[in-house]
Amino acid sequence: LEKGELYSADSIKFPDSLKFRTPGGKVVYGGGGIMPDIFVPIDTTFSSSYYSKIMYSGLLNNFSFQYSDKNRTMLNGFKSGLNFSEKFNVTSQLMNELLAYLEKNNIKKDEPGFRRSADRMKIQLKAFIGRSIFNNEGYFSVVNRADKTIKSAINLLNGKTN
Repeated sequence: LEKGELYSADSIKFPDSLKFRTPGGKVVYGGGGIMPDIFVPIDTTFSSSYYSKIMYSGLLNNFSFQYSDKNRTMLNGFKSGLNFSEKFNVTSQLMNELLAYLEKNNIKKDEPGFRRSADRMKIQLKAFIGRSIFNNEGYFSVVNRADKTIKSAINLLNGKTN
């Protein structure tokens, strides 16, 4: 992270002394690490101190559990975690309820931080609700849809380069 290696493939340096060519002709490097064939930079566009404060507080998880508990009958109507991921939407009303809950628990809304992190907050809220009902299937069905590395891998597997 400090060397910038998670942000740009150009920041990753391999000494020629560690260079090795496989029997198939692929160049690989020794030295205790793996450089993937396709580099996907870390996504920090959503990061804000507001988002970090919310995540570290555990309040988003608590709110999600309380919401799930109150709405269990409706949420059980989704047939699976995948179905939940495809059909459930975090509405502006639900986000407003979350923001009120956070304020009540001493996390005041930081408007610039909220604007920067709102989309990620929605993903995490949906994922935590999904986990409450469908365990890890509910969680990962949501977060994997937003993960750039997973999207890149799926594209590669489907024969797409980008």
